[in-house]
Amino acid sequence: MSTEIELQCLIIPMEVGNLLVPESLVAEIVLLEDSDTQQSIYWRNRRVPIYRGDTISKLVTRVAVLRAVMGYSDLPFVAIAIDGIPYTLPITPDSLTELPPVDDDCQIAASYTRVGSLDCMIPDLPKVEQMVMKDSVTVGG
Repeated sequence: MSTEIELQCLIIPMEVGNLLVPESLVAEIVLLEDSDTQQSIYWRNRRVPIYRGDTISKLVTRVAVLRAVMGYSDLPFVAIAIDGIPYTLPITPDSLTELPPVDDDCQIAASYTRVGSLDCMIPDLPKVEQMVMKDSVTVGG
């Protein structure tokens, strides 16, 4: 009998690669309308800023609404633009292989890993939150 810890994670496809996040951080996957100019969404009666990255070239049709980790009172959630349909995957420490950073480094990646044959990025969520807060102030909230 194995005592290895298993964590349910979500693989979130983005244009720059696959994000790997614990499923417990994902509040909801939301479909968007007219999202080519949106900086935020209204979700469950609150404004949630969207992180799109610099390389988003397609019309975004979905975002992953994630629970914020920094504890800012005015930012309990942040949305990340996604490119495809996320799916769950059970992860154990033995199923991960650390990878070196890639040349076209994603600005929100904290580290890179391989799960089976799939290369993934583990996001730096505090950095994402700081970026969307700065953008919210710049855009006028």
